[in-house]
Amino acid sequence: MENVGETEVVHPWLSNGQNDFRSLDRIAAAVLQPGMTDGEKARALWWQEVRHRFHLEGDNNELLDPVKVFNVYGYNTCGNDSICLAGLWRKACMPATRRAFR
Repeated sequence: MENVGETEVVHPWLSNGQNDFRSLDRIAAAVLQPGMTDGEKARALWWQEVRHRFHLEGDNNELLDPVKVFNVYGYNTCGNDSICLAGLWRKACMPATRRAFR
């Protein structure tokens, strides 16, 4: 990739234009609609996880961050995924605890 313009490009964000997963707020906003019940919110966020990442062995602290899972790795284990979902559920104002057992 080469910058042929006159403006310096710092920390570019490459995207296919289909999803905006740059923050927890944006990940949650992609599927949450006004008036959803907590159950509907929980299922919508879970289904988004199912569609946008796959289950693969791996274990490091970066796999606890939904932004990195969606944008960098694309995979997670079920245990780490539950921690990511807890963060998204809290972002949607639902009760959830985040515990990592290491």
